[in-house]
Amino acid sequence: FARWLGPVVPAWFAWMFQESWSVLVPLALLPFSNPACLVSPGNLALGGMFLTHYTYRSFVYPLRIRGGKPMPLGISSLAALFCFFNGYLQGRLWTALHVFSLDTAADRAFLACGGAIWLFGWCVNLHSDSILRSLRRPGETGYKIPRG
Repeated sequence: FARWLGPVVPAWFAWMFQESWSVLVPLALLPFSNPACLVSPGNLALGGMFLTHYTYRSFVYPLRIRGGKPMPLGISSLAALFCFFNGYLQGRLWTALHVFSLDTAADRAFLACGGAIWLFGWCVNLHSDSILRSLRRPGETGYKIPRG
């Protein structure tokens, strides 16, 4: 079936290729942004959380993968298309379309709660990645399910 989806590429390359658009597209939008969006603490916080997550997912995680099965380039390209649009929609929102103000206590509380939830999720994500990476022995490429 994979032959219909193009040549296969190493797992690390597929991850980097498909996820990097979520970082590159918002950065490419910066020259076309609304200056008010770029100085808004709310926009900076949301953009920072988004870019932190996808910078890790795009450039750190792929280099830490142990083994991994090669992926058809067609599958990786479809994922890249999704990440391109995701990066465009997210990046366009916090660089040009909406100023997220922190004028009221409710605005600040909403951002603080959302930031805390994001930070908790970020820590869970890093911990889970570590557990999953440790399941494979050097040279293994199969999928592993944690037990215990």
